[in-house]
This record gives sequence, structure tokens and C-alpha cells, in this order.
Amino acid sequence: MNKYRRFKVGDTVSWVSQSHGTYLAKVGTVAAIVPAGQSPFNLARRARKAYRPVNMTNITYGRRGWERDHVSFVVNVDGKAYWPRVAALQSATAV
Repeated sequence: MNKYRRFKVGDTVSWVSQSHGTYLAKVGTVAAIVPAGQSPFNLARRARKAYRPVNMTNITYGRRGWERDHVSFVVNVDGKAYWPRVAALQSATAV
């Protein structure tokens, strides 16, 4: 079995994020699939219309991140885009 979970656009997923010692559970909808070897920054530059109404500002201008060696997902949480670690994602129905 693939060690990275596979989701499709529209799937509801959840994960726990951590910053400065604070943990926060997030639930959102898969907005885009990022192919291996690409980042959402590159993807968004070529196809901005595909991400509307998701706000990609935090990914496209702030935290660009390195390309990942596996398929990853942009997740929409209340209109804001996140690029969580795939290993942390789970189906929200499994929560």
C-alpha cells in the first residue's frame, strides 16, 4: 500500500497543526492536487483561476516551501489555503 494517502478534490480531510507549542485541529476540503516535484506556488502561478475562491496568498507569497517528492494536497479551510503534510492528513469521516 502507498505510504501516502490518496484523496481527490472535494474530499473532506482533517489534520492537527502545531505552532509555537500550540496544537490546532483543522478540517477542510481538498482544493487541488499537487503533483510530485511541484509546489503549490508553481501550480497556482500557472492556473490561478482553478483556486478561486481559495485564498492562496499564504502559499503563493509567504511560505512557499520546497517541492515534495510525492503527491500532496492544497486544502481549503474557510477560504484560506493550506499545504499540510500528507502523512498528517486523514479523512474527516474517520475522525
